[in-house]
Amino acid sequence: MVRYVATLSLLGLAACVAPVPTTSPTPVPTLEPDPEPAPNPQSAKERFVAAVEANGCVMTAQNVRTIMDQATVGTGDLENIIVALQAEGRAAPDGANIRVITDTCVA
Repeated sequence: MVRYVATLSLLGLAACVAPVPTTSPTPVPTLEPDPEPAPNPQSAKERFVAAVEANGCVMTAQNVRTIMDQATVGTGDLENIIVALQAEGRAAPDGANIRVITDTCVA
């Protein structure tokens, strides 16, 4: 009977024993490089100036639609851009036309 009690005791203790934790090396996180920032597109004003330069330095009634398409600006934007450029001294009226004043296009 002592054998049975000893066996049952050992089995009972074996059931209560927690597994021995083993240490494993923690995986090293892979460092991903920061994504490249998208190039900052030019402002509408700078796109407009570049488009006017590409069309002879003067915005006329004949080339206004071409300039607006190249600069991707709307009619409301165009009015604000021209006023801002005139205030900065980078555009001037030339009769019914608008002339931009840059290093490429001198007044």
